[in-house]
Amino acid sequence: MVPQRIRKYDEGIWVTDDAWFGVTPEPVANKVAHHVAQNAPGSKAVLIDCFAGVGGNTIAFALSGRWKRVYAIEKDLGALTCAKHNAKIYGIDQCISWYHGDCFQILKAELAPLGQYSVVFASPPWG
Repeated sequence: MVPQRIRKYDEGIWVTDDAWFGVTPEPVANKVAHHVAQNAPGSKAVLIDCFAGVGGNTIAFALSGRWKRVYAIEKDLGALTCAKHNAKIYGIDQCISWYHGDCFQILKAELAPLGQYSVVFASPPWG
């Protein structure tokens, strides 16, 4: 099950206990990233992932090469620590800006100026 869910798991990927239930399987994250990239207006150069978790979708967006910058917001510090580490494993940690906290507050207080250039992706954890 692990190789289907996260391809580079054996290379040192970190996942919290809770994240096993919410992380988007890598093939699905890649498909979502592809669809978003294809359907976003050309004027949109920034992707904001409001619920980054351990990085599943965030990493797929960064790997797509479509975005000038990916911004990842995560409320759970443990999950955010995993996401940062996992992005390094995939070699795209420099393509992502990380934010710890409530996505609504961060969108309003820090990322609002990027709004006209952004696609906002939100896949909240379930449970």
